[in-house]
Amino acid sequence: GWFSKRCRKINHSVSVFSYILPSFLSFSEEDPLIQIVEDGIRNILYTRSEKGTIQVYDLGTDGMGLRRVGYITMETIMYKACEALRTADRTLFKSLVYLTVL
Repeated sequence: GWFSKRCRKINHSVSVFSYILPSFLSFSEEDPLIQIVEDGIRNILYTRSEKGTIQVYDLGTDGMGLRRVGYITMETIMYKACEALRTADRTLFKSLVYLTVL
């Protein structure tokens, strides 16, 4: 399970090249995670970043795997919402506040 005695942290968001290239050559922007939510019934892990990006990970049938299946940025969420509503003002969307499993 997730909370067994042995635990390790693996950064799945960086490439192999990040260990070779100096940090000043990095072209990626930092966006730290501020929330992690586990859906134990579906074995799905959701993360929310400071800038509102949501990532979804499949934990496998036994709950021990970790495979990213998708993500969506806050900008895309705002665009899709305004596109669907057509009358929505983009300035009404401030930020993503909280994730919860239903």
